[in-house]
Amino acid sequence: MFIPFSMAHIIGGFKKDTNGITVQFISDPSFVIQNEDSNLVFSIQNATTGKGLERISVIINIFYGISLIQSYTDLDIIEGDFSLKHNFKEKGIYEIEVEILTEKETISTIFLLQVTPKSLLEDMTFYVTLGISIIIIMLIIINRFSQINKK
Repeated sequence: MFIPFSMAHIIGGFKKDTNGITVQFISDPSFVIQNEDSNLVFSIQNATTGKGLERISVIINIFYGISLIQSYTDLDIIEGDFSLKHNFKEKGIYEIEVEILTEKETISTIFLLQVTPKSLLEDMTFYVTLGISIIIIMLIIINRFSQINKK
């Protein structure tokens, strides 16, 4: 998804500046689908220099409503960049809390993430296929009745 590189951590996504620290977040895929694995990608940088922060610990908390769904603490952070894989079980809006533990302080910021149910197109394909199957079955039945009536 990304290569750690000073000044160019994540292109696109969301960005928040808090207490001299920039936190960037993006999901892959961009449109997160319920019950499918998603990569959550983060970059934590000095807001002034743009360089990735070193010697930090990060906790990622995922909330659905008021419930804590998952906490991630054992993250491999390289130049402030890291990612994790998560499967969102419910559709709706999730809060992704990023807690940054530096030598001096703890900084927290929240990103919102919309999770949608399976693609409407997939659902439509099922219903279209079902509808066509029913029509074919009805045509076969009508054809048989018309052949019986001709005899």
